[in-house]
Amino acid sequence: MAFIRLQRELLEKSSDHSFLAWGSPTAPEALAVAAPEATDVLSGVLARSPASFVGCGDVETWDQVVTTTTTPIIMQNVGIQARLPVTTIGSRSLLMLRCHWRHDQWNVIAVPVEKRSGRWYRTSPETTTYPEDQWPDSFSDKLLSQNPYVQSADIHYAIKPLPLGLRVAEVFPDDSWEEPRDTQTRIKSRGSAGSPTVTFVRLKDGAESDGVKCDYVLKLDVDGPCGQTATCQLGILPRDSPLVQADQLTSAFGGFGVAVTIPGEFSALAVELTTRLLHGKEAHVVDLFMDETRRKREASCSRTLPELPSKTEKDEDKRLAQLDRERQAREEREEREERQKKMRERKRRDKDNNDCVKFSIFYSMLFTFFWLAMVTLFSKGWVVRVCWTAGYVALIALITLVTAADVNRPEDSEQRQERLLEDQTGTGY
Repeated sequence: MAFIRLQRELLEKSSDHSFLAWGSPTAPEALAVAAPEATDVLSGVLARSPASFVGCGDVETWDQVVTTTTTPIIMQNVGIQARLPVTTIGSRSLLMLRCHWRHDQWNVIAVPVEKRSGRWYRTSPETTTYPEDQWPDSFSDKLLSQNPYVQSADIHYAIKPLPLGLRVAEVFPDDSWEEPRDTQTRIKSRGSAGSPTVTFVRLKDGAESDGVKCDYVLKLDVDGPCGQTATCQLGILPRDSPLVQADQLTSAFGGFGVAVTIPGEFSALAVELTTRLLHGKEAHVVDLFMDETRRKREASCSRTLPELPSKTEKDEDKRLAQLDRERQAREEREEREERQKKMRERKRRDKDNNDCVKFSIFYSMLFTFFWLAMVTLFSKGWVVRVCWTAGYVALIALITLVTAADVNRPEDSEQRQERLLEDQTGTGY
């Protein structure tokens, strides 16, 4: 562990990829034809002892400034984050490093790796080379593990806290239940002779279906030669019925699936399975949750959820909400059109008033010029002038009264119909 801590400190300060190039060199052709070792033990990317660097004295790093900026190495608590490409030779995955052998400038050093549970591990203490001109232009960050990966012969399932007051009541086979931790179960992989491949977990609560008490049951299974693929399904079976017959008994309630309808409720209980490290060990985490939570997740489903009454009710609520929004929009539109109509009427009225005022001013000026001309040309005495002036004043007063009456005149039915027609055709002001 002290040697690993030393390598971490050196990598953190220098990002020197040669610290990852430990091991015995092997030709690419030999590595390509060699089958990967069938082992569940993978080593970390850091050497366990200085002996691993024997024969690595001729390893040189590329330009240190370029290496640090383009392919940095960052130390984290969960591992080593490195921006490095991974390529393949035959059936092997190779992690390409920015370093080379002193006598070989045209190839970079690569180490065989394998990804497990989101981290990359060394699969062998060998190193090989790869053409430097095939270094990719773009690649992503990798999380490298400094510790070895050891897969147990047992496959662990961890059940998260259960909803609806459910509890684990029984597990079949009996020896697969870790009794002190009643929210965890485990089954052995297919590699173990005589080991079971399916585990049933009974979950008890107070639900009833058609007057018959029922239990929920989880069906846990693994697939593949070493149990790499895990599956989890959920079903309903009669209360206290034997778990060994769960496959047959659940058929009366629709069989196993990723979700089941909760008896007496307008909802569903769904199950989701994820594989990740839990307390340093790979585990298949089982999560049960209500259907309302399911709609907010991105879970891979093996079958479609059944049509539930809750979905119909929600669709009806959505429809009513849409109708309410349409009604509000229609009322706002009518109110807006009414305001626009009043504005058009006010503009028409103002225009008519302006026309009347212009008419009054025009005729007043016309009669004023006429009066001045008559008084100048034909008036012989003050009596005649007084008569002309009185006539002029009376005429101007008459024009003013007519104009005022026209401005304040109410619309008749014919004019009102004309203006309504203009509003409908959009030809109004």
